Amino acid sequence: MATVELDEKTMIPAPPPPIPTGALEDAGLMIADPKQAANRETWRQVTEKVSMMRFIAFPDLEAEGLLPPVARAIEEALTVVGIITKIGTFPPPSRVLPNGEGGIVFERWEREAARLERIEVSGNGRVELSLFDHGKRIAHHRLS
Repeated sequence: MATVELDEKTMIPAPPPPIPTGALEDAGLMIADPKQAANRETWRQVTEKVSMMRFIAFPDLEAEGLLPPVARAIEEALTVVGIITKIGTFPPPSRVLPNGEGGIVFERWEREAARLERIEVSGNGRVELSLFDHGKRIAHHRLS
């Protein structure tokens, strides 16, 4: 057993290494943050909606010459949602919609701050994050 020396005469046992929180969650010992649990539930619903895009006809898009979500975009969007759900701290989107070019867009609007966060998965699987403040794009990152 490892010990920690406080001074020349006092020795105490070293604390055990921290247990990974995933192991605590798996064992049902972690007390879940209610907001985080709500976020995960909402992201689970988002996963279902994105999965259903495979089977939904988008006649309005097609009538306007726009493309519905393609299989590659749907699969990549599901991967993104899976990663976000596992992290568990990213707030869920306000809406999920086709981008008209074969991709999918996740948008989260913060009304009080007039801020929009947008994750776009293009038809070719590229993932981009854009942040808007009062309608002006303030950040743009290509994630894949």
